[in-house]
Amino acid sequence: MKNSLSTLFFLSFIIHGFSQRTIITLTFRAIDSLTQNSLALDSVTVKNLAENCDTTLYEAVSVLTLDATWPVGIGEPASGSSGSFEVMQNNPNPFPGSTLVRIRMKHAGELNLSVYDNQGRKLSAFGNRFEKGWHLFGISTNSSRELFFKVSDNTATKTIRLLNAGSGNAGERIYWKGQEGSGSAILKSFPDATGFIFYLGNLLQYTAYVQGYHATILSDNPVSSETYTFAMLPVFTPTMPSVETSPVTDIMQTTAISGGNVTADGGATVIGRGVCWSTTSTPTMADNYTTDGGGTGSFVSNLTGLTANTPYYIRAYAINSVGTAYGNELTFSTLPAVFTCGSSITINHVTGAVAPVDKTVTYGTVTNIPGEPAKCWITSNLGADHQATSVDDATEASAGWYWQFNRRQGYKHTGTIRTPNSTWINSINENSDWTPDNDPCSIEFGSTWRIPTAAEWTSLDASGNWADWTGPWNSGLKLHAAGYLDYMLGSLYYRGSEGTYWSTGKLNSTSGIYLGFNSNFGYIGNDTKAGGFSIRCVRD
Repeated sequence: MKNSLSTLFFLSFIIHGFSQRTIITLTFRAIDSLTQNSLALDSVTVKNLAENCDTTLYEAVSVLTLDATWPVGIGEPASGSSGSFEVMQNNPNPFPGSTLVRIRMKHAGELNLSVYDNQGRKLSAFGNRFEKGWHLFGISTNSSRELFFKVSDNTATKTIRLLNAGSGNAGERIYWKGQEGSGSAILKSFPDATGFIFYLGNLLQYTAYVQGYHATILSDNPVSSETYTFAMLPVFTPTMPSVETSPVTDIMQTTAISGGNVTADGGATVIGRGVCWSTTSTPTMADNYTTDGGGTGSFVSNLTGLTANTPYYIRAYAINSVGTAYGNELTFSTLPAVFTCGSSITINHVTGAVAPVDKTVTYGTVTNIPGEPAKCWITSNLGADHQATSVDDATEASAGWYWQFNRRQGYKHTGTIRTPNSTWINSINENSDWTPDNDPCSIEFGSTWRIPTAAEWTSLDASGNWADWTGPWNSGLKLHAAGYLDYMLGSLYYRGSEGTYWSTGKLNSTSGIYLGFNSNFGYIGNDTKAGGFSIRCVRD
């Protein structure tokens, strides 16, 4: 059963012959230890560690009022007890002629009560059968003296010491005042119905309870009114940590630096953190990852083992007992591999503004070609699956793709189908060379690669004495007769018998300069910019 908002206990005492009482109020409140917001208490248990008793309060702000005393101070026992009854010290003591004594019957039975002076003379007596519970007795005497109050049943005797500080006129007598709950005046200088008792200076322990918070304990020896505030710690349910991904820096061909910032641990210790990365979106720890310690705060991650010239996706991660959380996703691309002419280059062509189809091609490279010995060239046509097998190789796989002058879009032709099969541009009129931003070599291979200039083709033609297709084929470039797309409809002509390769130079607004050859001739010519010719890439 819940106690009322204020629970009142009365206790009395004697110090050096005088009765002293004090009323103290203990107030209990609670706050959240993190936010400092007020909380409503569910209950507070007050335990008297000195007297081994307790009581519980059930209000949002609980108040306990005590009418308390110091412990008995003249050397006599505060109470006496046997197996069948308990005698409490009288109140007041010393007393001016009359006083009150509380006796608890542990079960119904006979009691004999007597008062003696310090000479052992019996001054008054009283006997009767009493019911179980607390009983209040009055004692009166006519003169100041030291007295002894003796209580006995058939098996035990208990005595307490009394001091009469004045004279009375009620004679020498013991009388029954009544039983608790009978309506008679009853002093609360004894345990209440719950068994709680308190003397000033007793060590009390207070335990507060609020739903969703850890129980909190305070202790004190109160001798005056006090307010106790419990700083309650919430009972957390841990969640996933929070982490942010740091920008990627120091990007090289095979290494990079990133990291992250664990901004919150979710209420549980972060035991692992780092970054994970992949060539596909949403990387996890099933992919590549670093291990960079634990806890909250910023960290740095060193990525290794990357592939040159490759796009990557990266996210930071953090692990606690709940699970693994990931940060925001970032992307970066590694630098192209440090290139040495003579090595191969693998290009991932993706359908779009340049490549007509998806294709991954490994291109060979060669240098020291007569006429331009310091330049580096690819050894197959742009878009070809591989190098031609002969000068008159008429396969689509060896031919590669075709471009109109100063246009990004390449075209694949199977012999019957052109891809993309968009409307063909049959007339180009612009007073411009092939511009770098439209150069498919630069776009697909990187900015160091480009279409050859007219001067470079002229130098190779002259130095190699390319009188027919034998010179280009034997040059190391392995230029072959890949044919061309006609300017009117974009149809394929002369694959296997005619080679036409664009330069970046214009003759005028409608014609561009190209390298041409067949089985009978080799030449530097010009033709309409709307024609679709092959491209061979070069770099300085």
